[in-house]
Amino acid sequence: MEKNNYYQRAFEKVEFKFIPVYYLKTGKIYGYKIIKDFSKLGFEDKNEMYEMVAEENYFEFFILKIKEKAMKLAKEKGYLDKKLFYTLRVNYINDSEFLFASIETMLKKYNLNKENICFELKGFKSWNDVEELLEYRDEGYDLLFKETAEAPISTSLISYTEPDMVEIMNLEEKELIKLVKKYGGKIIYKIPDDKPYDKKDLSKLGINFIYKK
Repeated sequence: MEKNNYYQRAFEKVEFKFIPVYYLKTGKIYGYKIIKDFSKLGFEDKNEMYEMVAEENYFEFFILKIKEKAMKLAKEKGYLDKKLFYTLRVNYINDSEFLFASIETMLKKYNLNKENICFELKGFKSWNDVEELLEYRDEGYDLLFKETAEAPISTSLISYTEPDMVEIMNLEEKELIKLVKKYGGKIIYKIPDDKPYDKKDLSKLGINFIYKK
């Protein structure tokens, strides 16, 4: 009972930020990155929260409850007509079939199409880690691979998986950008806080979408 009460508090206290993602060519909002914040529960690092629920074999249910709250808020804000980017930490998923079946039910509840959702995959190290999830792309979901310092994206990963979208860490990865484009993928780039940027220069480099926290 105590554990259930704690998770209920987590559902109540989690907060969300909706970060606009802009289509570089037009400057219009393409979608929103949904950023979860568990700091009111004492978790500045979200991974600590996820590790705890994963150890309890509660990860999929927890994520679904959190996602539904995010969907409700997106509806209230009038964002459901945009692409919604939602993070999935691959390393904690044990039952992808249950997870995606439940997500499909949720989308129907909010009259959303699968094309409205882009799952941002994190926590993977090789294509083997995401192979099972790639099947759901065939059902209509977009998948985004986000590069991090802990999980850099290799050209071999791109060749094996041919992702819909890739978020790169820096603009020097010209070979990676070129390869993503070869397979018809799109590039997302986070604008650094301390650096100016020129839309034309970014477009020439192959960047399709930008955002800034």
